[in-house]
Parts: sequence; structure tokens; C-alpha cells
Amino acid sequence: MKHTCTTLSLALASFLAASPIPPKSERAYHKAPLELKDTAVTVANPLGPDHTGMLAVQVSAASHSRPRPGEAADYWSVTLNDAEGRPQTSVVIRPLNTSFGDLLDRHIVCLTVTRADSVLCRRETDLSPKGGDFNTLRLTVSDSLEIHAGKEMPCHICTLPAGPMATSVSFISTGRSTLSLFALEADRSRLSRLGSGWTSDSLRSRLASPADPHEGIWHYLDRQNDPRYAIPGGRYSLALVSDGKGGYDIIYMGGAVTLASEWSETMLKGHMAPTPFADHYTLSWIEAEGELIHGDTTADFTAEGSILSLSFPLLKTTLRFARQQ
Repeated sequence: MKHTCTTLSLALASFLAASPIPPKSERAYHKAPLELKDTAVTVANPLGPDHTGMLAVQVSAASHSRPRPGEAADYWSVTLNDAEGRPQTSVVIRPLNTSFGDLLDRHIVCLTVTRADSVLCRRETDLSPKGGDFNTLRLTVSDSLEIHAGKEMPCHICTLPAGPMATSVSFISTGRSTLSLFALEADRSRLSRLGSGWTSDSLRSRLASPADPHEGIWHYLDRQNDPRYAIPGGRYSLALVSDGKGGYDIIYMGGAVTLASEWSETMLKGHMAPTPFADHYTLSWIEAEGELIHGDTTADFTAEGSILSLSFPLLKTTLRFARQQ
């Protein structure tokens, strides 16, 4: 199902911790504010590189440089590190004077990106060159490396090839600087988050000899839906597999329309957790865009177990599925 109401999405977020499906993002921070001199602090990627689809890094810091001929003595940089802690990509924020003491002198900040001792990008920026002023650097790593920087509102600087996903990120102070924010947000890759562990062959083999009457393939039957709140993401076919604890994993088998290319057979679509009531379950559901809906959502078997109803009362939607004969 495609969720279209931002307000409801925020309200549902408070229920995520109770779901067995991992959250889409993990965050990590370094304590701040922090005064540094000729030292570095490092924050680990909270998911590790193998499970990260996107890593966002945001740093706000101030160097304490004074105007001088050429490049400033005090400056700071951010590096993306590999598993051994070696820098793979470095972004240096360094003030300089173009012609110190001259009427044409400009006090500016240069942003320089290097990788393997090669300069990939060097730009004058809107960062403040004044010692003690805080500037912001934002790095977004996915299929590419997006770099934004600025004094108040970071502006796009450049887009570069990404390189390997970082295992950790370091803030390095050369000379004196003040660090006011150092935060990482890692999004799980779709495969890492929604991989069920089944292959098409192994899943169909399991369902050929089901462990209980509810295991099997279920096809979209019908819906009750208010499109002002939500739009179904397709006419799904789903597989139910017992989790061994009285509940079921819901596994996508086909039928997606919204973002269909993002869905492949055997991806996790949700989970049903048992309640004290027969054939009634609490429901965690992955909607079409990959967001988790959980809380006041239920699943029920009706018509002697031949119909599966998934209810989203806050979204005024019920989806029904019929068991494959």
C-alpha cells in the first residue's frame, strides 16, 4: 500500500520500536560542543558498510584561523574511512587569503575533495572565512557522493563517484576548532532490510508441505479504501510462512504497481504477531515506498481461514486476500 498522508506517517513512527522489522534508518552522534586542537574524533557507521544503502553525514564546526598570507593555519576536514580506518575520501574546509595585505585581497574558504592523493574537486564556497564562525558540511553517500556546504543553508558543491561505503567517518581538526554537530544517519539497503532469507525455489518447496493451515500463497481479493488517506500499491500476491512463534512472515510474491521495480519476489512485506484471540494478529506492514506501518493495524483470518483481512483503521483501508486453492 502506498501511504499518502505525511501527518499520519509521523504519528505512526512512535510504534516502530515494537515491530520485529528493523527500522529503515539508524543514527549515530558524537558529543558536542567540543573544543579540539590537532586531533580527530571518529563516529562508526551504525549499520556497517555491508548493510548501508545510503549514508548521510552532517558536520557543523568553526575553525579559529586568523587572516594570514595564503592558507590558514587552523582548518578542519572530514574523512570517509574504510574497514581498517584508512581515509578513502577527504573533504577539507580551509580559509585562505588570496593576496594578504593587498587592496585586492580576498578572504575566502576553499573546499577540496581528495581520494587516493588525487584532487577530485576544489571550489570556493559560501562558507564563512571568519575565525569562530560556524559552517556546515553535508555529505550524502549512495550510488554517488553529494557534497553540500554553506554558512547557514548548505548549497550543492559537487557530485562525485561514491567509492566504497564508509565504515566510519572522522572529523579532523588541524590547529584549533570547535565542533558543534557531528551526526551520521545510515539507511539500510533494501536487500538488507527486506531480505526474507528465502529463494523462490526454497519458499515454494516449503509451501508445498505447509507447517500449518495458514501457510501458503494468498492473492488480492478486494478492498475497502478511502483514497484521501491511502492508495493500495498494487494487487499483491503474498506468501505466509510461520515464524515458529505463533505468527507469520508476510512475503511479497508479485503484483506491485507503485514502485514495482523496487520489489522482487521473496522480499519481506510484513509480519503478523499472535494475540490472545484466535485468528487475530497485530500487523506490521511495509508499504510501497518501503516505510513501516505499525500500530492499530491488524490481520484476521475469516471465512474458515479462506480469507485474510489486513486492516489499517487510521488509513481507513482494509485489504482482503484469498488463499490459493
